[in-house]
Amino acid sequence: QLTERGPARLRLLDISGAEVWARTLPSTEIGEQRLPLDLRAKASGIYLAVLEQDRGFGFVVVATFKVALAH
Repeated sequence: QLTERGPARLRLLDISGAEVWARTLPSTEIGEQRLPLDLRAKASGIYLAVLEQDRGFGFVVVATFKVALAH
């Protein structure tokens, strides 16, 4: 859930911390957001999703989530 309007970014990191997927949203509204993800090409495993928002001085982390992929 975002507390401010503006650009946001969702990043998916593997267990070693390497970025394996990212999407930047140029403009978002305050509140809950929905973003379709097609992660079928990613290997099964545990990932970390990082939600960041541009607060006017660069992107800052506003939330992190564990993601388990099983194919």
